[in-house]
Amino acid sequence: MKKLEIIGGNMEISNELYNKINTLPWQALFEYSVQKGIKENEIKNKDKSQIIIELKNKNLIDIKEIDKLIEDYIYGNRVTFSIWRFDETISKQDIEIIKQLEGKNIPCDVREYRNVKIQKITEYNDRLELVYVYSKIYNYINETGKADQVWEQHKGCSWIGIDKSYVAYIVKHEKMTKVFADALIKELHKNLSAIKPPLSALDRIFNDSIMSKIVLQGVEGEKTAISRSEGFTEEQKKKLIE
Repeated sequence: MKKLEIIGGNMEISNELYNKINTLPWQALFEYSVQKGIKENEIKNKDKSQIIIELKNKNLIDIKEIDKLIEDYIYGNRVTFSIWRFDETISKQDIEIIKQLEGKNIPCDVREYRNVKIQKITEYNDRLELVYVYSKIYNYINETGKADQVWEQHKGCSWIGIDKSYVAYIVKHEKMTKVFADALIKELHKNLSAIKPPLSALDRIFNDSIMSKIVLQGVEGEKTAISRSEGFTEEQKKKLIE
């Protein structure tokens, strides 16, 4: 890889490094930028290329840290969680159209990806769950020292809200979210746009140290759930214990 040149205090980034950084999910670049001291409000509405430029201009790109992120996200066990929304909630007719996608292949014109197929669609009270598979090419050096490649199959999951307008993607590779977004837009003829929640909101979603839900069970076995997304106050916790 070409070395970075420092000119007048600004970091000049090579095309090779730019392309490498650009493989990271938006959320990964966002979190890395915040970790480096950039304020959330400065970048929350920017796309990946703009965030990379911001990092470059502030000389905040650490090549070893970027390589570690790529190792974690692209080849490790991390997944990308992204949220999109329709302009309105989906109708019963929309639900039936989505269900008919089960077992079908989804068009994919993204380089290095192929064979995108929805394996199973399950309807719950508040959402549709879509489980799908796709293949991504993996380049490596074989035992003879020559460049080789193999197609690896990956699995992803998507939740589509029934009573609330949202589409959540849990997937290994961020590019797959755009593939499925385009497929839904084509099938439902509805606008679908990405939501970029602040990191603090995502922390509240996944922080299991915050008591945000309690289930009460009656003497006859009936259950009542009380939830509070921002967590219970100390006074509320005391009342629950009492």
